[in-house]
Amino acid sequence: MALIKAEQIEGLVENDVVVENEYADIATMLADQGNQTSTFLQYVTDASADPTVTSGEMYYEKLASSTATLADDYRKLSDGEIEVIQKGTQRIKDALGASFKAKLKTVYGAGFAATKRKDGGYDLALSDRLLEVGNTGATLSLDFAEYDLWRGVVDEAVTISIANGKPKVVTVDLTGDFAITYPTNSTVVGDTYDGTQNNTLTIHYIDSTNILIIVSVWANLGIEVGSAELKAELKATVDLGNVVTTQDVDWDLGIHFLLTMTGATTLTFSNVLQGKTITLEVDGNFVLTLPTGFKTTALNDFDGTATNYIQVYCANSSTPIYLSGLEAR
Repeated sequence: MALIKAEQIEGLVENDVVVENEYADIATMLADQGNQTSTFLQYVTDASADPTVTSGEMYYEKLASSTATLADDYRKLSDGEIEVIQKGTQRIKDALGASFKAKLKTVYGAGFAATKRKDGGYDLALSDRLLEVGNTGATLSLDFAEYDLWRGVVDEAVTISIANGKPKVVTVDLTGDFAITYPTNSTVVGDTYDGTQNNTLTIHYIDSTNILIIVSVWANLGIEVGSAELKAELKATVDLGNVVTTQDVDWDLGIHFLLTMTGATTLTFSNVLQGKTITLEVDGNFVLTLPTGFKTTALNDFDGTATNYIQVYCANSSTPIYLSGLEAR
């Protein structure tokens, strides 16, 4: 739906009747009657559940009854009434009087959405009139009558121009390492445009001879993580030295654990993490006993005369289940 602009809204039937709520479909509107006011308009994006609507959007006036029945509780607006809303022949009048509309347009230009509150006042907000430019090319024309925000990539030296200039403030977000030529009669302050970073141009248009542009450069916030940034628990090798009888392997200390058995050894695990994999590098020609959770065949290929590499994956840490592979070299 195109947002209803401030200069477009006045009572449809000699009253201040405006869009109070917007709904995705008829069922959602019917379920929200507690937040609807009699004589206020409700907008539905998909009104196909209405037998009189083939497809698409529709406006409904809320009636006094609230029986959760479309036919009893709402009046569908006529084509003429909808045309009045969408073509902008209505205007807001409130405590500020008729000058309110003119003041808004003088300062900000078009593009206001207005919603009437139950207390009789209006909530106003600038509509998000964004143009995704893509690559700018050699000329970037900013049409003030159509958009308030532009976003693009400078792919060659570019000249910025303004069409339909009017007193308002607009924003241009640009990146791209090429020269920028600003509109004629511009005073540029703030940062120096840096094509290797993100740049926001805030353009204050006073008149054709007085244009203030504030440039703000901000870094790309993408974060790169390499081995240097990893914690020890995700990269460290831990030498447990000579072990005998029992030895705990603390998964918080690293991912690669070295140990040399000098006698029969039973391993225990602590701080195991589901989804993590560690490697045990074991030497020594003695009996090795693994913690509960391994298959009984896990050590069938263990060779005490060689170095044994046992890779262990924790599939379940609450009821220990370990998947393992062993290779002796």
